[in-house]
Amino acid sequence: MYQSISMANKSDEIIKRELLDIGDVGNLKLRVFPGGSREDQKHWGDGGLSFGYDNIYYGSCDGAWYLEKEWQDPLSKKACHQAPVFAVEGTLALERGSAGNAQYQRFFHVLGAVLSGVTGIYYLRAGKDALRYDMPKAALNASEMHKIDYLIINDINDLRKLIESCATENIKKYQDVVTDIKRKMEDCFKNVFDKRFKGDLEKYFTSRSIIRLPNINIKYLGGNFRNFTEGSQRGGHVILGEFLMAKYILREPFYFLLPRLLPEEVKQLDKYHKKEWLVLRNDKMGKLITLDDLDGVNPKLKKLILSLKNQPLGGSKQGGKAKHKWGILMKRLDKDIRQGIIKIK
Repeated sequence: MYQSISMANKSDEIIKRELLDIGDVGNLKLRVFPGGSREDQKHWGDGGLSFGYDNIYYGSCDGAWYLEKEWQDPLSKKACHQAPVFAVEGTLALERGSAGNAQYQRFFHVLGAVLSGVTGIYYLRAGKDALRYDMPKAALNASEMHKIDYLIINDINDLRKLIESCATENIKKYQDVVTDIKRKMEDCFKNVFDKRFKGDLEKYFTSRSIIRLPNINIKYLGGNFRNFTEGSQRGGHVILGEFLMAKYILREPFYFLLPRLLPEEVKQLDKYHKKEWLVLRNDKMGKLITLDDLDGVNPKLKKLILSLKNQPLGGSKQGGKAKHKWGILMKRLDKDIRQGIIKIK
């Protein structure tokens, strides 16, 4: 745990130094807190780097460029004299073995800024691992849905061009830079999508445990109570990331099924007020459900699923066995839902 925190802090410092290298540009001023400061966790209106929407805190960013003018913070409702224009969250995940959905972890930090009307930038510095191909597509869809740009980049030079072009106040120059970044984002998705799924969106959804039936969408995942309550589990960051990927790729209402979570645990989590849980629970497009919200589940299947409710799904020999068993059980559950044997109450 200590090592993971130290790694995260080191990652933050490297990212913040890169932002400081760009620094103030024209009328755009940079707000960043290097050196392990916790000031970034304050709301923007209180001088920090945290954003949110509808009274829900979405988390802090690493830095933001702003203009000296009046702005009301949608999260704290406070009026301030510094209006954020770009909010940036960065990570070295691609350099540190995060080839999978761990890259989703900080997607919602930037989303808080986007929902506040601020252009959001998720910067995953290029490394040995590839960027998750569906994340840029989800960000592009979020941009369309919220009418504010959500950009994903892996080259600091793209960020520099973005800030510098905006500072010139030349709208065409700025839009050219944005268009180029969005083209790279679209290509990142399309290159993998066309090669791996032959352009078939249903195959993609199946690979991401998403069931699409007439008038209903269901995304299921192996998240459990521990993921939200134990520090080593990162507070459900990945679970929320998976939820948001489903939301912004589907762009339709959906049910988010966590078969390893019990109804009484949902009630407990509702009392904890953790930000990841609040974002998930208050979303208007995605609705959390458990096995108890389903009719027609074979009692033996339910018992087998719940026998794994607290076991790690991977990470060790025992976890590997549990993950294999979980995969078999989810295929059965998936099949029964698709065939109409299992229905939502």
